Amino acid sequence: MMNFIKKYWFLIFLLIVLIIILFLSQKNIAEMQKKIDDKNAKIEVLESQLVKNLKIIDSLETLDPVIVKEIDTIRIKADENIKYVDTMSVSDMQDFFAKRYN
Repeated sequence: MMNFIKKYWFLIFLLIVLIIILFLSQKNIAEMQKKIDDKNAKIEVLESQLVKNLKIIDSLETLDPVIVKEIDTIRIKADENIKYVDTMSVSDMQDFFAKRYN
């Protein structure tokens, strides 16, 4: 037995090193698989949240036509007031604000 060990010591050493590397790589593979499973679980949660958010966005895109008409009316009135103020002279503006705050 000693002769065998003396003769093949390098091969035995190499075999032991390879076995250790095999066990370490199996451990790393198991850790990586656990991380992959965790990431897949997070992906599923995010996908469900995405679906919920997309439903909310879709509901916002189909606003009630009455609300859209009110928004357009407010926008038109604001544009008319802006045009009116733009056409006023400085003295007209002074009179307007003097009467408003007196």
